[in-house]
Amino acid sequence: MRKLQKIFGLLKLVHRRQLNERGFVFLEFMIGLPLIVMLLWSMNNLFVNSWYKCKFMVADFVLQEEMESAMARIVEAAEVAYKLDISSSGESVTFMYHKLNDIHDLEYIDIESNNKTHDSYTYFKNDRKICRGSSSNPITGDSWLSETNVTKFECHQIASNPKLLHIRLEAKSTVSNHNIILTSEVFMRGLK
Repeated sequence: MRKLQKIFGLLKLVHRRQLNERGFVFLEFMIGLPLIVMLLWSMNNLFVNSWYKCKFMVADFVLQEEMESAMARIVEAAEVAYKLDISSSGESVTFMYHKLNDIHDLEYIDIESNNKTHDSYTYFKNDRKICRGSSSNPITGDSWLSETNVTKFECHQIASNPKLLHIRLEAKSTVSNHNIILTSEVFMRGLK
C-alpha cells in the first residue's frame, strides 16, 4: 500500500497537509439529527393518520352492517305477517305471523280461536337503539367498536295499497359522525 501511495504521490501530500479531522463528528450530528427527527415525525404522522382512518372505516362498516341487518330482520318479519299493528308515532310496529310446528298445520289454522298458532314480533326505537320484543334485546347499537345511534325509525302503510309497508331507518355513528338512511317498501303478501 505504501508503494502505491509513493508511486502516485499521495504519501507526500498526506505528510505535507496533515489532515485535520476535528469537528467531523459534530458535522455528522448536525446533518443527521434533523434527518432522523424528520423521519421519526413523518412515521408518527403516518401511523396516527392510518389509525384514525382505520377507526373511521371500522365505525362506518359497523354502522352499515347493523342497519342493514336490522332492516333485513324487519323486512323478513313483514313479509310473513298476516296482521300489522303500528303505533301512532310510527316508531313501534308489531307483526303477527303464523307459527307452524308441522307442515300439516297448514290445513287447520284458525287465527281467531287458537292462540297457539300465531306469534308476534315487535320492533321499536328505545334509547337510540332498535329493539326486538323488549328493551333488553337491542338489534343495533351494541358494538364496542362503534356506537350507532338510531335517529329515526318509522313504519307506515301506503294509502294507495295497504299491503305495502314503507320502512325508514336513519342512524348516525358517534365515532365518524357519518349518517346512513335506509328505506324499503315491503309487499306483505299475507296481510288480511
